[in-house]
Amino acid sequence: MLTAIGPDAQQYFDIVSRTRVFQVAAFDALCAAELAILNREVFNSVDENNNAEPYQKRKVDRQIIAICKVAGVSEVYTDDKGLAERAKLCGITAISLSDCPLPDHSRQGNLLDLEQHDALPEAEADDDDDQ
Repeated sequence: MLTAIGPDAQQYFDIVSRTRVFQVAAFDALCAAELAILNREVFNSVDENNNAEPYQKRKVDRQIIAICKVAGVSEVYTDDKGLAERAKLCGITAISLSDCPLPDHSRQGNLLDLEQHDALPEAEADDDDDQ
C-alpha cells in the first residue's frame, strides 16, 4: 500500500495503523522461515521463470505473502496482478479493489431518476452586444 501512495505515505500509515480492521505486521524471523518454505515449495518452481517483473518486486511480493501466511490471512485486497497471482498460488484469495461493493451513500445517482426542474431563466443579453 505504501509504495503506491507517494509522499503522503506516513499519513496513510498512521491512519491504517489506528484502524481496527487492519493489522500492520513486520517481516520477522517467523516470516523469514515461512518465506523459505514458500520459496522451496511454491515460488522456485513457478515464479522464477516470471521475468516480466523485476526481481526486487517479486521478492517483496513473496515477503508480503509470507507475512500474510504467518498472520493467518485468508484474503488480500490488491490491484497488483503479480501479488494477486502469488497470493492465489499460496491459497490466499486475492480481491481487486474494484470488486469491493460501494456503500449506498457513496454510489453515484442515476441521472434519469432525477426530478424535472423548472426551465432555467434565459440569460439577459448584454447591452454591449447591441453596439
